[in-house]
Amino acid sequence: MLLIGCQAPEPEIVKSLRFEPPLFDSFKQNTTLKYTLTKPATVSIYIYDREGNKIKTIAQNLHLTQGAQSHGWKGDNDLGEFQSVGIYIGVVEVKGNKTYKTTVEIFHW
Repeated sequence: MLLIGCQAPEPEIVKSLRFEPPLFDSFKQNTTLKYTLTKPATVSIYIYDREGNKIKTIAQNLHLTQGAQSHGWKGDNDLGEFQSVGIYIGVVEVKGNKTYKTTVEIFHW
């Protein structure tokens, strides 16, 4: 079948985006943002709070190869201050493509 005037959807570059663990006590442990790139890409990784404020830059314009990737986060902001209990959003921006998001929750015992 020939489709005229339609474009096929762009293939996903980031697969299996997740935090491990998805719930963590930042005073006792870290969490890791994990994903797989289906092809080499330039990515930037950020953490946002629930209100949409960027609180942490993990990496910018990082040139990565295809395959499994991981980046740690200890629950702090760019000033090194630990963040309060709540839900945070991990964002992977792929240069020239799109943005991928997942959530993580910080708690304190």
